[in-house]
Amino acid sequence: MQPLDDIRVLCVTVYLAGPFCAMNLARLGADVIKVEIPGRGDPVRGNGPFTGANGTHVQRQSDDDLSTRFLKRTQGVKSVTLDLKHPRGKEMFLQLAKESDVVLENLAPGSLRRIGLGYDDVSRVNPGIVYASISGYGQTGPYADKPAHDPQIQGMSGLMDINGDADGPPTKVGFYIGDLVTPLFTCYAILAALREKDRTGLGQYLDV
Repeated sequence: MQPLDDIRVLCVTVYLAGPFCAMNLARLGADVIKVEIPGRGDPVRGNGPFTGANGTHVQRQSDDDLSTRFLKRTQGVKSVTLDLKHPRGKEMFLQLAKESDVVLENLAPGSLRRIGLGYDDVSRVNPGIVYASISGYGQTGPYADKPAHDPQIQGMSGLMDINGDADGPPTKVGFYIGDLVTPLFTCYAILAALREKDRTGLGQYLDV
């Protein structure tokens, strides 16, 4: 028995921050379903090293080889393919969301809202949904649409200015601090929102 055994999470997550959050929820027992786009799926599927029947290599040796980075970031997570821009794909997503407790996404701000799958759309079919969005600068404001990979966030936060040598240039921290810490705070927020849902029956939107 795990803490989130009765919780289902529907996620549209790519690269690191979103998948790391989803994986941690899966480790707590949640049933996590990752929605990927047709054709290539999460872009990390194309990043090496790759592993398969012939061992592990920097370059893909076979179409059956899998990215070790992708495997590492999706432990305990199920994957499905849906074309979210197609009416049938949107219908299936909303049906899954209706049967879920959490929707988690880390696409560019507004991406799901623009195709009719934002918080307002999902909460109409499931008022109890906890809908969490991870982004670099939030969903609104003057920086919302700016690039927000980990190096940019380290620079914008001022962290690079206090790292490195005293008389040297701003220096990036040696690991993906933004992409690894933000998902943990998102997990905390999701757990708190689920507790609030237990008391009120209502979901909420989390902008992290």
